[in-house]
Amino acid sequence: MAILKRKLLVPDEEFVSFLQRLDECKVLCPSESSAWSDMLILESGSGDRMSLSSDYVNIEFKFEVFYLSSSDSCLSEKLDLKEIFSVVEMSSAKFLFQVAWLRPALPGEVPPNYEQVVEEVGVRNDIPEAAYVAGLYVKGILILSNERPVIAIASSGDNPDVLVLAVDEQEIDAVLGKCEQVSPFAVHDWIMQLKYSGWV
Repeated sequence: MAILKRKLLVPDEEFVSFLQRLDECKVLCPSESSAWSDMLILESGSGDRMSLSSDYVNIEFKFEVFYLSSSDSCLSEKLDLKEIFSVVEMSSAKFLFQVAWLRPALPGEVPPNYEQVVEEVGVRNDIPEAAYVAGLYVKGILILSNERPVIAIASSGDNPDVLVLAVDEQEIDAVLGKCEQVSPFAVHDWIMQLKYSGWV
């Protein structure tokens, strides 16, 4: 069965521009929070800031996806912030895109009193033919130093209402495993190609 509905959630222009300009990176959070927070703030070497949080959108009834949301609107408020990580020798940043989809459950895959549907996540090449709806969204961002991943910020799979800051190799690999990496300098062309292929 071909996918009947494909929803594309794209980063806004301010977010794209911020990652393009990011030359060094500090990660801040409210002083009472930790690396697991409902809001993390990126600060560039020039002092520009962008707040990140997890938000959700309904792709269809009973099917929602959580994505990385960005804003600079709350940064005019006086916030008591603390620095939790920094990268001075930063080389680049990338968006991390993930797909979530629904497919019919196989016989015996879910209890008989449940809706016979399975939700899965991965990259576009993972989408099975049986999937009938899918949402593609920004799961997180990746910061690289000397082209080596050093920070990943993404929605937590266990608790999508909060963000997790991954800084060690295993944590970063766990975030990257089911994501497609796209440079902010290439993201506009990448999105146009998706739209041409049926993502709306």
